[in-house]
Amino acid sequence: MANNDKIKQVISHIQSLADMTLGMKDAELYPVSFFSGAFDLLQKIKSGFHALEAEQVEMFASQMKKHQDLIVSIHRQMRKKPEDVSMPPPPDEIETNNTDVGYEKNISSVTIPVIIPDKKTAENDVSYPPNIIEKKRLADLRKAFNLNDRFRFLRELFGGKQELMNKTITELNSLQSMEESLTYLDERLHWDMSDSTVNDFIKKLEIRYR
Repeated sequence: MANNDKIKQVISHIQSLADMTLGMKDAELYPVSFFSGAFDLLQKIKSGFHALEAEQVEMFASQMKKHQDLIVSIHRQMRKKPEDVSMPPPPDEIETNNTDVGYEKNISSVTIPVIIPDKKTAENDVSYPPNIIEKKRLADLRKAFNLNDRFRFLRELFGGKQELMNKTITELNSLQSMEESLTYLDERLHWDMSDSTVNDFIKKLEIRYR
């Protein structure tokens, strides 16, 4: 199924959930079927986003593999010795046609080495493969979270308070080391470091400093 179809399906589930919830707006007692239906739709929405994420990761990995193969090919070309590079024969050794001016017969192939630009040139050239540029630290911790992480951390670590979670991540993004980040979490949030959810959050945090 194409991405467009998957997105339409997720939107359809979200709309169904919104309509179902809106229908309960004026009800004082909610039937059990409402909750079971809502949870079922939420699961479908989450699964849909996971499927989209997995497909994007696979596409990204495929593109990175192509870039890596290109870089390997370039480096191999650069490591060749000068005598390994084929040069065109002198003009007087090239067989020509007696009736026409110029060269018409096959000329031996010429291997031309490719020059890799320096870091500054590569950064300014958007067409050059991105992995030739020095890897930069993850600037925004949110990019280390998948959809399930966001819901889980929000619910279990921040008590469902989106504003608190956003403020904490903004502060962590401004810190320069893992030690500073752990000190901040200990002093501001007093988390139990033995908790499995806290440990998972810390593992995501470590990605910023790899």
